[in-house]
Amino acid sequence: MITKRDVMKLSLASVSAASLGACTNLTPRERDEAADMTARIEAAFRRPVFDRQAFSDPVIIRDVEMLTDGARYFVRVRSEDGAEGMSMAQHRNAPLSHPIFKRLLAPAYQGLDARDVDTISHTVTWTGSIYKLQGISLGMPLAWVELAILDMLGRISERSVGDLLGGRVRETSGIYYASGDRSSSAEKLIEDLAEIAAETGARAIKHKVGARGHYTDTSNSRDRKVIANIRKTLGDDITLFADSNSSFDETMSLDIGARLHGEGYGFFEEPVAFDDFWMTRRLTEALDVPTAGGEQETSLRHFQYQIENRVVEVHQPDLLYLGGLCNCIRVARMVEVQGRQVVPHMARQGLGNLYVLHFASVAPNALDYMEWKGAPEAERYTVTGSDHALRSINGEVAIPKGPGLGVTFDPDMVRRLRPASSA
Repeated sequence: MITKRDVMKLSLASVSAASLGACTNLTPRERDEAADMTARIEAAFRRPVFDRQAFSDPVIIRDVEMLTDGARYFVRVRSEDGAEGMSMAQHRNAPLSHPIFKRLLAPAYQGLDARDVDTISHTVTWTGSIYKLQGISLGMPLAWVELAILDMLGRISERSVGDLLGGRVRETSGIYYASGDRSSSAEKLIEDLAEIAAETGARAIKHKVGARGHYTDTSNSRDRKVIANIRKTLGDDITLFADSNSSFDETMSLDIGARLHGEGYGFFEEPVAFDDFWMTRRLTEALDVPTAGGEQETSLRHFQYQIENRVVEVHQPDLLYLGGLCNCIRVARMVEVQGRQVVPHMARQGLGNLYVLHFASVAPNALDYMEWKGAPEAERYTVTGSDHALRSINGEVAIPKGPGLGVTFDPDMVRRLRPASSA
C-alpha cells in the first residue's frame, strides 16, 4: 500500500528527467514510477478538451464585444453565420479589464475558428505582445470570451457545455457555503453559519481564518474559538473547511492546522503566502489536515509543477482567473492522474455559480461540494426551459442541461445593453 509519505517521496523527483537523475535516494523502481507519473500528467495536460465531432464546418468568429446596462457586464460572441453566445462578467472587474479586452483581445479573435475553443486562448495570448500581460487581469476576459464561445457552440449544436467538454458525469452537485466574514465575533459567525446551513441545506461550510494576508492576537483568538466550538452548533455530519487567504507564517500554520485536524476539517486553504510553493509543500507534508490552494494561480505549467510536487492536497483553480473552463479541466485531469480531487475557486459576482456547476458536470474527480457564496445576484436570467434561477435544494443544485450555458437572459435587458466604455 502506498502511503502519503511514499507519494511525497516519489513526487519530489517527478518534475523532469534532470531532477530524476539528481535523486540518488530513490530505487530504480521508484524512479521508473516517478517518471511514469510525470509522463501521464503531461499526457493529461495535452489531451484535447473540446469535442469537435458535432461540427463539420468551421464556425468563424465575426466579432467579440463587451456590453453593459450600466450595472452589469456581459460578453457576446457572434459568428459570420449569425450565431451568438453570451456570458456574464464580474461587474467589479469588467470595467478594469475593458481596455485590455477592447484594444487587444477583441480584434485578436476575429476570423478565428470557434471550434478551436480549447486552444483559442493560447492562440490569442500569443498574438502580438499580449502574452506579456499574463495574470488575473488577462485571465478573466479570456475566460469570459471562452464561456461565450462555448455558449454559442452549444446553441448551434443544441448541446450543453458539459456535453461539448467530454460529456456530463453528474446532473446535480452538492455545495459548500463559503463565508467571507472576518469581522463578526466567533459566536455571531457560528450562529450565522448555522442559519445559512439550515436555509440552503448545505452539507459543508467554509469559513475564514486569519486576518487576510496577516494575523493578529485578535484574529487568533477568534479563530481558536470558532474552530473549537463550531461543531457543537453545526453537528458532526457537516463537512468543514477553513480558508486563510495567505494569513499565516509556517509556525502559526502548524498550530492552526493541528487544531483544524483535531476538529475533522476537510481542508486548510492557503495557509501561507499563495506563491510560496516551498513552504506550502512543507506544511502539506507536516500537517494531517489536507492543504488546499490554487485560486491565485494563472499558469497551467505552475499548476503542473504543484501537482507533480504535491504542493497541496486539494487544487483550486479559479474558472475565471485561469482563463476558463478548458484550462480548469486540464488541471482536473492532471490531478486525476494522482487519484486526487479538485474543487474550483469561485467569485460571487456574476454567474460564477453557473460556471462552477458546468465544471462539476464534466470532472469525475470534482469534490462532492462545489463552492457556493449564496444565490446569484438578481441577474435577470432563468435556467433555460425552466421558470427559476439557480437555487440550492437540500444542499444540491441541478446543473443546467439546456444548450450552451443553459441559461436565458431577459430579452428586454439584452435589448438595452450597449457597448462598454473604458472611460
